[in-house]
Amino acid sequence: MKVMGMRGLMVVLVGILSAPIAGAGTLTHRDGVPCMQNSDEPSEGRVTRTLQERWRVTSEDEGDVLLGTVKQVLADADGTVYMLDQQLSQVHIFTADGEYVRSIGREGDGPGECRRPMAMVRLPEGIGLLQAFPARIVAIDLEGNPLEPFDLRAKGQAVSDRFALSVKYDSGVLAYTGRTISMGGGSRAPKDMLVVCGPDGQEKAILLEKQGQDLMETRRWVEADEYFPHGGRWAIGPGGTIYTAPLRDTYAIHILSPDGTLQRIVERRFTSRKRTEEEKAGMGIQMNNNGQDIAIDNVIADHPPCINGFHVTQRGEIWVLNNRGDGSQPEGILRTYDVFSPEGHYLREVAIACDETLGDDDQIFWVGDDRLVVIKGFDPRISISIGPGGDDVDVSGEERPPLEVIYYTMSLS
Repeated sequence: MKVMGMRGLMVVLVGILSAPIAGAGTLTHRDGVPCMQNSDEPSEGRVTRTLQERWRVTSEDEGDVLLGTVKQVLADADGTVYMLDQQLSQVHIFTADGEYVRSIGREGDGPGECRRPMAMVRLPEGIGLLQAFPARIVAIDLEGNPLEPFDLRAKGQAVSDRFALSVKYDSGVLAYTGRTISMGGGSRAPKDMLVVCGPDGQEKAILLEKQGQDLMETRRWVEADEYFPHGGRWAIGPGGTIYTAPLRDTYAIHILSPDGTLQRIVERRFTSRKRTEEEKAGMGIQMNNNGQDIAIDNVIADHPPCINGFHVTQRGEIWVLNNRGDGSQPEGILRTYDVFSPEGHYLREVAIACDETLGDDDQIFWVGDDRLVVIKGFDPRISISIGPGGDDVDVSGEERPPLEVIYYTMSLS
């Protein structure tokens, strides 16, 4: 047996320590911005995490709470759960053990009242309900008492001209996505925006913006051209850092400070899945003007957007749902996520195992780093009311399946 001397051992150790980690990202710079470029292989491989059901509530339960259309779920650090019921314009509150506490808010136009809220945020003093147009946060405390509302508006603007679509709050940072609405005269072409605002709703910084098309004029909707990271394609992480996917066909995470400074770009080599013809046939938009249908030429892309959602943990890990991880999963797998380190290294691929099977419209909401809520029978249709006595706008009158809200904790399998 050959005995290795100390000098030889040191040479081998240095070689091991200096060798690149398989799957680790390569740091470059692009226009002065750090850019972490990753391969398609995670450095720590693929793992499975299993969900354990803790409780569920359904729209058919004969209990103290009446469920209409749950659109969003949030939770506090102690596990208290808040469900936004768009149909009832209420927030249902449950303990971490699934005990119903109370429902707060109601439909209307008075103090603390809202019509068809689009989203909600957990503010320091209570709950903020997002009114779509004019863009506004209707605030209530946790007992349901009204707090001072505020409009989401441009600097120096007295009345908001914005239609809000999503809102988030974390670490003292309040941000929303929306678009401008023509207030009469001039072009009706909207501008999509991701905006950070102050506690009074006045914008502090526009992080992203994109000019859209006036569909009433063009009568043509090109899906790829109209992309903007609304909804789940942006997140606020610890310290108020903002994560977003501004590029539709590139797997790229842009990490920004609340003032809009681009801090880092994280990329991963990725082959997007191709849509089926049946899938494409069910897509597109419809328009109606004063009861008259307007023919729109819908141009649907062959591939969906690369990134469909984010979850950022308290440790700063970035969980990314790509377009191969949210549909057609193996039996017993709910979703599959790519997990990146805070610096942007592609660490692992995580398959989330569960006895439930998701339908096309069912949704998952992260309510903690190891807690998820699944909504079965989720209604993806946009239903809003604009102004006092406004009519609801609903794309279909079809009957929906019973609603189920299921609370899970997650552990390593």
